[in-house]
Amino acid sequence: MSTTYPNWVFSEAQPVAWTKLKYTREAVNNAAKKLVVYNTTPGFEMDIYDEYQGALPIINNWRSSHAFPLNTFRQTLINLSGKVDSKYLTAQRITRLSSISLKLERFPGMKLTQMQDIGGCRAVVQSVNKVRSLHEEYIASRVKHKIVHVDDYIKSPRESGYRGVHIIWRYHSDRSEEYNGLKIEMQIRSIRQHAWATAVETVGTFLQQALKSSIGEQPWLRFFSLMGTAIARKERTMLVPGTPKNYKELLSELKNYAKTLDVENRLAAFGAALKISMEENALQDAAYFLL
Repeated sequence: MSTTYPNWVFSEAQPVAWTKLKYTREAVNNAAKKLVVYNTTPGFEMDIYDEYQGALPIINNWRSSHAFPLNTFRQTLINLSGKVDSKYLTAQRITRLSSISLKLERFPGMKLTQMQDIGGCRAVVQSVNKVRSLHEEYIASRVKHKIVHVDDYIKSPRESGYRGVHIIWRYHSDRSEEYNGLKIEMQIRSIRQHAWATAVETVGTFLQQALKSSIGEQPWLRFFSLMGTAIARKERTMLVPGTPKNYKELLSELKNYAKTLDVENRLAAFGAALKISMEENALQDAAYFLL
C-alpha cells in the first residue's frame, strides 16, 4: 500500500508535528465503547453509525498520541540492539483500529486506556542468548521510563506456541510531560521466534482467522503449537505446554498435521500471492510504502 506524505514531514527545516492528547481518558473510553457497539451490531442503524463517526476522531487521537513516545523507545531499541547483535532488525507500529475493536470485544471488562500495546516496537536478534543480552542492556540502562511488567514467554511459552520477551514501559520525561503515563509494549524475539510469529500471522491473514489470538481452526492452532515446541527444542528452551515431550511423538504428530494441512505448499502459495499483490499494487511514482 503506497502512502503519500506532505513534504513538511520529511523536511529538514521543520520538525515532525507530533500528535498531542486532546481528550480526557473518560472520553477515550466512552468512544471505544461506541466503536465496539458499531462493530458488533448487525445491520445498519443511523444512530449507532453517527455515534461511531463521532468516536473515531477521539480514538484516533489517542492512537496517534502514542507516536512520540513510541519513536523515543524505538531509537533506544536501535542503539541497544546494535550493542548485542550487528544483524538486528527493529520495527514499530501503532495498533490498528480493527485490532483494538477485536481486543475490546474479547475482553469486555477492558478499557481502551488500559490497553498496553497501542504503541509497540520490536527487536529481532539472532539467538535466545542475544534476546537475554538485550533485555539485560535495558535493565542496566539509565532510562527514566518505568517498567510496568515483563512477560517472559521463553521461560513460560504460551499454549499457542508463541515465545519471546515482552516489556511494558510507562513513558516518563521531564521535557515532554504531556506524554507521561502512556504505555509502550516492547517485544524482543530471536530470529526463529520471529519466523514462527510471521508464519502464524500470514496464515491467519489468508484464512481470515485470528490465529495469533488463538482463535481459528483447531488443526492450524495445534500445528503452530507443535511448531513452537519444535523450535524451542532447537533453541534449548522450555517446551510449549500441552505438546509432546518425547521427540519421536512430537515429530510424528507434526508430520501428520503438516501433511493434512498441506503446510509447505500453502505457505509457498501465500508467499507468492503476497509478492504478486505487492507488485500489482505498486505505484510507479510512489516514494514511500507502508507495510
